Amino acid sequence: MPHAALGGWNGVWAFHRAQTWVVSAPPHLVPRLQRQPISPGQLADRAALCDWLDAPGATVIGPAWWGRLDPAELRPAPPVAVEQFRGADEPVRRFRASIRDEDWNGTGIDLETMDLFGAIDSGEIRALAACRLRGAGATDPCLFTHPAWRGRGLATGAAHAACRHSLAAGRVVLYQTLVSNEAAVAVARRIGFRDEATHLAVRL
Repeated sequence: MPHAALGGWNGVWAFHRAQTWVVSAPPHLVPRLQRQPISPGQLADRAALCDWLDAPGATVIGPAWWGRLDPAELRPAPPVAVEQFRGADEPVRRFRASIRDEDWNGTGIDLETMDLFGAIDSGEIRALAACRLRGAGATDPCLFTHPAWRGRGLATGAAHAACRHSLAAGRVVLYQTLVSNEAAVAVARRIGFRDEATHLAVRL
């Protein structure tokens, strides 16, 4: 189908949910792609996808994993001490100061505007999570664990609290991350997110 919301973008977007694939492309490409259809299984094959698009040098982004958390599917909170914080609170300031900028950038956490939830160990925040507003009442969790404290369930505890808070506010809670980010997907599933969809983008 031709781009709608993506109008003007020189790329192809493929969305997979249940047994259905939806492919959105620039209008001028649609007739050729329809004449030479590709099997759904090949959409996840970078070489086959780029060959179908006649774009060997294209940049493939993804696939990305989408999860959805329904209130009835929220699992019990893990046995982790979690507290709610504001960005100006001293424990948050110490946590942020302990993280390198190159590790922190891209977390999506805004210390000034978000409700923050910190997982505590040895008296300090070791993992921090918050839910980012996505419009139309939807949110998605952002989280970061200090590298020295990963693998201890702290990210799950902090993210669980942030998601529970967002559900209590009546918001839709979604989760998007790369399929290759297996640790993040595992955290989401432990909280109760179900597999909703995957998608990928190809920049031509």
